[in-house]
Amino acid sequence: DVEKLNISPKWTLGQIISIVPKGTLFTLEDIQFQFDSAQLLSNAKIELDKWLQVLNDYPNLKIVIQGHICCIPKDEILLSSQRAKSVMTYFLSKGIAPNRLEYVGFGSSKPKFKIPEKNGYEALMNRRVEIILLEK
Repeated sequence: DVEKLNISPKWTLGQIISIVPKGTLFTLEDIQFQFDSAQLLSNAKIELDKWLQVLNDYPNLKIVIQGHICCIPKDEILLSSQRAKSVMTYFLSKGIAPNRLEYVGFGSSKPKFKIPEKNGYEALMNRRVEIILLEK
């Protein structure tokens, strides 16, 4: 139960990773892509570099990168998988071992808000990348 961990908002991602249990799900903030594309926008790399530091600091850490899309009720797995793979490819390009990374796309099958979304905020929350800690 993460609420019982008393995580300070001042803590670094590494400090948080050190105390949360495996299986913890993180939604990556500010991970954005070109429209209808798996091409990462440059500002996404700022957030990914935080995770890159954690992966370097915790060499036993294994993760699953999950991709989600918004706005369309049909389950479009391809784009969400490509986006999750883009995140994985970024980590691989920075030297993270492939056996520490997995990716999966869920399309729009696991929205945080019902589709069609009521506004841009809901669409943004549905269009996301998440990381699950597999091993620590």
